[in-house]
Amino acid sequence: MKGILAIFVAQFFFKMTKSEFIDRYIYCFEYDFANINRDKIIAENTQSYLFEVLKDGIEYAVLSPTLQKSEYYAYLYERGSVARQQIVFRCAYIMEKIYFSDPDMINHPDLEFIHLCLIVKNKSAMRHFSKILAHALQRKKIRLTDSERDRLIETLADWVSDQSLKVAVKVWVFECFLELQKKSETARQITIAMWDLFSQNPTPGMIVRLKQWHKYLYE
Repeated sequence: MKGILAIFVAQFFFKMTKSEFIDRYIYCFEYDFANINRDKIIAENTQSYLFEVLKDGIEYAVLSPTLQKSEYYAYLYERGSVARQQIVFRCAYIMEKIYFSDPDMINHPDLEFIHLCLIVKNKSAMRHFSKILAHALQRKKIRLTDSERDRLIETLADWVSDQSLKVAVKVWVFECFLELQKKSETARQITIAMWDLFSQNPTPGMIVRLKQWHKYLYE
């Protein structure tokens, strides 16, 4: 009986549409949302759906209006602007939880993590992307080409220059630059400028971080 049930469940999820995935995992923002849905997605082996919906949502935001209305993106277009932003943020939130339970996830073929880092516009999602990126760079979970490194430095510099971006995101971006500056003089100059900026009227918590960062920056 259990074998038959397992086959039925597998067949159901295999045929699930992206819209159905959103309704099942993303739509209801409940208590402990990210952990609960991480566990469900892993148990039901639907990570590919998560990564595809996240990728579609991020790419949608940078497409022309004509392409946004295409059949491929209809499941996102029909949900409206607010819902699309929520979908991207919530998918990124779950992605972070999955990553920290299995860091090798970052190289999943359906994720295209670096590509998404370079084009994501959702500021809530940026926090999750920068946190994952910092950890992955520190643990050498991703390998960057010279071109990817240069583009990533440029993109993260743009994030830092955005006055509306929360300090929590910029802290993780700084952690990224601590790694990127090891192979790039441009990244090193940006890192030093960020360190100087964070040093101006720092909170007690920031003072602790600055002391930790200083030994990595000037070692």
